[in-house]
Amino acid sequence: MIELKDRLLTARRAADKTQAEVADAVGMAQPSYSDLEAGKAQGSKFLVQIADYLGVSAVWLASGRGAMLADGSAIAQPVPLNPERAAAFLGNITKAQAHLGAATAALSSSKDGEGAALFARLCEVRESLDALVGELQPAIFFQDDTPVHGA
Repeated sequence: MIELKDRLLTARRAADKTQAEVADAVGMAQPSYSDLEAGKAQGSKFLVQIADYLGVSAVWLASGRGAMLADGSAIAQPVPLNPERAAAFLGNITKAQAHLGAATAALSSSKDGEGAALFARLCEVRESLDALVGELQPAIFFQDDTPVHGA
């Protein structure tokens, strides 16, 4: 289960607020709020107000149980990726695209039925892979010099 400090950070970033904005909105000192996010303090009488300001469930914020958002829904959270594995993954996708492109080009002139069927299937696979790359590449971004997948 993620700790309070992590839930606070996640909620604040999702709301696109600074520590000072949150602290000011709920009437607490910014250093006190910073201590919460740093894990130096394990609770606060302001948690309900913080949850309300950030639009998250007070139960989730305080305990980690239930849905994150006050309306019961959830949001995708950034997932840190290993830099080498992220680069290798994207490199492998690029290689797969190149291999599929070469195979498709080689089969495009095939005259027999089996070759034509394989060509059609390769075209489908290549389209799926291209769509996947189109979805994944913009979703992989860097946060504090660490590749993150913002699923």
